[in-house]
Amino acid sequence: LLLDLEDVISLSRARRPLRLEKMLSTCVLLAAALAVTPTSSLTSPLVSGTIKRPSIVARSRLRLMSELPEDNNIAASEPKASPPPPMDTALVAASPQPSARNPALVLAALVLLYVTNQWARMLPSFLVSFDAAGQAGRTSRELMNLALNFDATQYGFLVSYGFTLFYVSCSFPAGLACDMYPRKIILLLAAAGWSGATALSAVSRNYAQLLGARLILGVSQAFSGPAAHTLVSSTFPPARRATVNAIYTSGIYLGGALASSSMILSKAFGWRAAAMIVAASVAPPAMLLAFALREPSPKAVSPSATVAKPAASPNANSGTGA
Repeated sequence: LLLDLEDVISLSRARRPLRLEKMLSTCVLLAAALAVTPTSSLTSPLVSGTIKRPSIVARSRLRLMSELPEDNNIAASEPKASPPPPMDTALVAASPQPSARNPALVLAALVLLYVTNQWARMLPSFLVSFDAAGQAGRTSRELMNLALNFDATQYGFLVSYGFTLFYVSCSFPAGLACDMYPRKIILLLAAAGWSGATALSAVSRNYAQLLGARLILGVSQAFSGPAAHTLVSSTFPPARRATVNAIYTSGIYLGGALASSSMILSKAFGWRAAAMIVAASVAPPAMLLAFALREPSPKAVSPSATVAKPAASPNANSGTGA
């Protein structure tokens, strides 16, 4: 009787066709078994409503597992994968960070360098005049376009494509260089580059020489932004970086204000002397930065040294060797 009951359960769960005769006979035998079963083996329907037959349930489960396809038992037979070992929170070695003798001096040097950067970039705009009213009473000593004999179209190319084409082209290589080499050295070399380009424009004898100096200016100033911004991020803590970056970017407007004063210098000393003054103004903040900041090379620590190593498993030494 019990085996017939198990067959009914297993066949119904496996969705196999049942014969009507077997179902009827099984129901009759089940009713007879319940009629002769002592009441002590049954629980009260009001309490649980179930019959205590753990052995029948256990054998039914085993038979059902044996009748299932083999693919369905793969997950049950495979052991659970052990979780990965925990990672150490501390790194083996920290990445090299710049060492500032005085962060305020570093910020002052960066701002002053940015001021000279913008001053040199905007300088030609205040040393030319193409209308008759602006040229009245002024000579080639004061105006660059009169001394080098170029028109407004050539001037437009000088201050637009003559600068931005090389500036944009070198921005991506500049970022790669700042990831590989000391940023302080890159910034100082870039400052020397735009200082030398401004000095070359002061001694230019024709438009072609002036355009060449402008191209050098664009290349050198492309390295200024990536180096300066990463120096700010690595020198100052995160809680102060927003304020420091706001102070640093104010150099754009300070440089523009100084560039407008170039007309006064041009009138007093000539446009060539004004350009030389702008070129020489790069030296003091560059020397201040060289003194205030010491930066190790990014290659001083190998990349593998900064990778977190997994912590030793607690059971690593508990087992015996193979």
